[in-house]
Formats: sequence, C-alpha cells, structure tokens
Amino acid sequence: MKSYEPDWPDRCGIVGEGYECVLVVYITFPIDGNQTMEQITVFINSFNLLTWPRKMATYLEQIPNLRIIFVDNNSNYPPLLDFFNNCPYEVVRLDKNLGHRAPWTCGAVGKYAGDYYIVTDPDLDLTSIPLDVIDVLMEGMNELDAFKCGLSLEINDIPESCPLRDKIISWENNFWRKKANTRFFYADIDTTFALYNKHSKSSRSQYRADRPYTALHMPWYVTEENMEEDFLYYLMTANDCSSWGKLIRGKYGIY
Repeated sequence: MKSYEPDWPDRCGIVGEGYECVLVVYITFPIDGNQTMEQITVFINSFNLLTWPRKMATYLEQIPNLRIIFVDNNSNYPPLLDFFNNCPYEVVRLDKNLGHRAPWTCGAVGKYAGDYYIVTDPDLDLTSIPLDVIDVLMEGMNELDAFKCGLSLEINDIPESCPLRDKIISWENNFWRKKANTRFFYADIDTTFALYNKHSKSSRSQYRADRPYTALHMPWYVTEENMEEDFLYYLMTANDCSSWGKLIRGKYGIY
C-alpha cells in the first residue's frame, strides 16, 4: 500500500509498506513524528484488553509531558474498538497481530519516539506508583548509563488462589537479587513498563527500580471467579507470545 497524507476532516492515513504496513488513526490530533525536548512518548502495546490499559492511560495522564500512543495489534474486541474511536489518545492500528514487540516491528518507535521513550505491556496496574516515576527512571538511565530502566513487578502479594503462584515467584525472585545502587536492581526487562535510550550502545544494560516503583502484573491476580470479560476474550484470541497467558489458558482449559 502506498503512503499518503490524510485529508481533513477524515484524519487517517496509511504509513509504511508491505508486511510492516500500519494504519494510523488520528484520534485527537495528527501523529506528526515530532516530540518536544521535554516530551516522552509512551507506547502502550494493545490487543483485545480494555480495563487495564484504559486505567493505565488515565494514570499516565497525571504525569506532565507524556505523549500516549496505543499500538493496537488488529484487535477485534468491540468495547475496545469503541474506546479507540472515542478516546483522547493517539492510536496506531495494525492490520495484523505483531505480538509483544509490535511498537518496534511496525516502525512506530522509529517514527514517533525521541531520544528517550517508553514501551509497556497493557496489563499492568501503575496506580500505586509515585508520579515522579519518569524522573526516577531517567535518573537511573543517567547514573547507570543504561539502555533501559523499568519498573519492578510485585510478588509479595500474589494470592494463594493464583494457579501459577509458585512458578511466578520462583522466576521473578531472580530479578530482586542484585542491587546496582540504592534504587535499582540488575535485572533484564522484556516489555514491562520501561524507559529506553534510543542511542545506548549496549542493550544488555537493563535495570528494574526498587519499591515503591513497582507495578502489579494483573494476570497474576486473576482467578476463575474474578476473571473479567475482556481478559477472557483476550485469552481466547491471543497468540502464544504471552508466556503467562499461555500457561493460564492451559490451566483453565481455554484454547
């Protein structure tokens, strides 16, 4: 498909070609690729989840100079599509599900991010995290010369009813072992909420913040009794890029 600039008032356009072709929908103002010196773009990777990413975006709105962009992997959950059509955020809509690395694979990071940017999964609760979180992550980037600094994930309050509790705690304990300084741990980060340095020379310099800069990974708190409609829909439609989602589907017999 050819690239073209949208004609107002339609406010939509195609960016890219071939496999990485992206449909861009301008919800409130056009995505023009410009980011101010003070502004940091947050890419929320999206697929068929509404409750958690909507709550995340509301939290992020409280932090000055953040530009929120949803990167949606060809979702088909009707309430989510209604949200995208009426929300105040920019949305990059893909014509296929590119998985957990979609913000990079589709070219959105390359086109819209500045020197520093954030990528996050949509299934985190950030509401207990202090609002100076971006400043703290930026301090970590500078002090540790990091490629990325992100949030830690809480494991002390995972309920006994969580079917994967022991596996989760055994794995996640590895990321709470070695301190880099008083505020950060040496710890790899996949696509949990993290601030990235576009110009870092080493992708191995990764750190997770200590409490209270700790997110809740909401699927760990889901049981058969409290599972919400959008998460059930997600489990029924997600690919196997989500490792925990794959395990949960197997536990509940959802295929």
